Amino acid sequence: MTTPVPRETPTYYKWLRPDRTTTYQSVKWPKRVGAWTDPEPPILCQSGWHGMEVRDLWAHLSDWDFVLWEVEVNGEFVRGDGKFAAAQMRLVREVGQCDERLVRLWACDVAESVLPIFEARFPNDDRPRRCVEVARQFTVGEATNLECAGAAGAAWATWAAEAAGAAGAAGAAGAARAAGAAWAARAAEAAGADRAAGAAGAAGAARAAGAAWATWAAEAAGAAGAAGAAGAARAAGAAWAARATEYDRALTEYGQMLIDRLEAS
Repeated sequence: MTTPVPRETPTYYKWLRPDRTTTYQSVKWPKRVGAWTDPEPPILCQSGWHGMEVRDLWAHLSDWDFVLWEVEVNGEFVRGDGKFAAAQMRLVREVGQCDERLVRLWACDVAESVLPIFEARFPNDDRPRRCVEVARQFTVGEATNLECAGAAGAAWATWAAEAAGAAGAAGAAGAARAAGAAWAARAAEAAGADRAAGAAGAAGAARAAGAAWATWAAEAAGAAGAAGAAGAARAAGAAWAARATEYDRALTEYGQMLIDRLEAS
């Protein structure tokens, strides 16, 4: 008789503020580290204890100073879009605390990871790469706001031009990865949107990632080919499925990159 292999349990996470209040309702975390919370019915956005998996870390990072915790859950469990609610939760370990420098450098990591997609089609256009380089320099105090804004503006112009006129035969995997990078890097920009100077590096990285994504923006428009409506629909469905899988994989990778920076800080 074959013994079934147990499914691997995902690692779950929760963002808290430095004073251990929750990031949305500003409720003080009720228990010490390692102690289970009191049971609550898990209803998304209403009750229960909410958290996320690694792929969704960036989507819930809305301020510079959030602290990431690894958590465990118990009891009834409800999944939603980008989050979950559990009947009980406990804090296991503090992964690390964000700050402006760390988030900007992570945004640069994300943008840089998809630059090869853009550069494969436009090998002589170094504006997005230069944007990431200047964003890194700004983060460590080696570039001015003006220099960073200029590089970001150049990358933004590249993104706008490609979004308006890009057309090519991109792979679904490349398109999804570039899209994921654009969204993740822009999340870092949004986290500091009320601090214009501090957000400059993240904004540059977001626009560089956007340039890579725009390279693939018109893929869907040219996917139909001469196959007819039914064939085009099947092709579109297959491309979407492949893209969704790669998109999920990319966001998991970017979340892990953030964890790596937090643990190294």
